[in-house]
Amino acid sequence: MVSSSPKLELKGGKAGKAILREAGEDLQDRICAKYKEGISIGGLAEVDGGRMKCDILFLTALPGWNAADHDTKKVYLTRYCLAL
Repeated sequence: MVSSSPKLELKGGKAGKAILREAGEDLQDRICAKYKEGISIGGLAEVDGGRMKCDILFLTALPGWNAADHDTKKVYLTRYCLAL
């Protein structure tokens, strides 16, 4: 599970760049082809893991949060992904 922008551009952050290095640069092309309009805040994208040792990679665009509610949102998102 990776947090991303709604445009699902992995090249913009350190974590995304690391994933592209491991999964292969063509992962970004597959993401863009499958999610041409990106995803909404709170949305979830599902793609193959490329060369990584996983079958599925989940990308999400998290809403902003403050210290009071961030744990609740993390728990919800994690449970949602695991239920898939």
